[in-house]
Formats: sequence, C-alpha cells, structure tokens
Amino acid sequence: MTSVYSMIPWISKKNKDFLACDTEVDFLNLSPEHSEIVQSLVSDRNDLQEKEERLTLQNAQLQAFGNLLKGKVSQLKKLQFHLKSQIVSLENQHHKGLKDLAKIFEGMKPQEAAQIFLTLDSNSAIHLIRQMKRAKASAILTSLPPKQAAQLTVAFVQNASMIQPMRQAER
Repeated sequence: MTSVYSMIPWISKKNKDFLACDTEVDFLNLSPEHSEIVQSLVSDRNDLQEKEERLTLQNAQLQAFGNLLKGKVSQLKKLQFHLKSQIVSLENQHHKGLKDLAKIFEGMKPQEAAQIFLTLDSNSAIHLIRQMKRAKASAILTSLPPKQAAQLTVAFVQNASMIQPMRQAER
C-alpha cells in the first residue's frame, strides 16, 4: 500500500518512512528530528486550515457579490425595458402631435400656411410636410417664395437621404 507521504516529493525518504509507519507513535519519546517533522506537519496543517477558512469566506463573499450583481442586472433590465416603453410612448405622442398639427396646416389656406412655414426651422417644416397629404404639401410649397421652397426641398432631400441608411441599419 502506498502512503500519502510517499507521494510528497519534498519529504525525505527517512521522513516518509517515519510518517508511513503503521505503529503507534509515542509523541513524548520522539527523536528531535521526528519531533521537528511532526511540528512542521502540524504547522502545515494549521496553515492549510487557515487558508481553507479564508477561501471558504472568500467563496461566500464572491457568491454574495454574484447574487448582488444578478439582482442589479435584473433591475437594470427592468429599467431598460421601462425606459424603452417610455421612449416608444413619447415617440408615439410626438408622432400623433405632428399628425394633428399637419392636419391643422392642411385645413389652412396654402398662402397662410406658407407664411407660417417661412418662420419655421427646416427640420420642423420637413416633419410637418411628411405628415401632410401630398396635394396640400405641394400647395403650401408652391405658395412659398421660390428661394425658401428650394431651401426646404433641399433640406427635405438631405433629410430623406439620412433616414434611408438608418432604416436599412434597423433591418
């Protein structure tokens, strides 16, 4: 039968033989050399027990931290879902508001709407034109002075060219 101590390379053969003996050891009558071995082994065992206790504690702390992180990730996912829902809701409200405003402009005389369009920034004007029926939008554009109608048309085309790549990226 092979002793555990025979597999430890740093223990000398003499010490391995001493440790592997099957007879009872009288600890009071040990030789100084054997007493040293026993003290060294007891010290090693105590060190290993301390290390095991530290590792057990660290493992418990890591598990607690892991559980805490899982909880935080779960909270963040819920928050992300909530924020996405709010963004969609706000976008829908904004889109509805634009549609309602576009209908108001469609109900105006083209010359009156054109006068208001002259005071709008190009982004607002573009968003409104997109929500309008084509016939009404073209009537308003033709009521604008040619320079402003051209500027708005260029801005509309540039805005549309920026939207196409974004839509393709969403697919």
